[in-house]
Amino acid sequence: MKKHFIATALLAASFSISAAPQAPAKDPMADALGLTPEQVEKINRIKADYQQKLQAIIKEGEEKIQAVLTPEQKQKLAELQAQREAMMRKMREMMQQRQQQHGQPQTSDN
Repeated sequence: MKKHFIATALLAASFSISAAPQAPAKDPMADALGLTPEQVEKINRIKADYQQKLQAIIKEGEEKIQAVLTPEQKQKLAELQAQREAMMRKMREMMQQRQQQHGQPQTSDN
């Protein structure tokens, strides 16, 4: 059960991290804290470093999971991932349409 949870968590995390960097957004927390531009830059570098480390951990976990799966399970996992990616793509499109209808700027170049 614990292994299943870890595998699921790793796979879910891998979906939630975007490979393509997004345009920097205005950070209300930076404004609330009154961060200087230098502080914002340092914090952004720290975040980028940890994002790279996290992506490496997720990749390692995915490779270990793949090594445990049978060929049939690997195929099923690939199908499930493709379905989830399609669903996420559709949700992003719907959000972009909604933003355009309400005159809000887009936050991603997808």
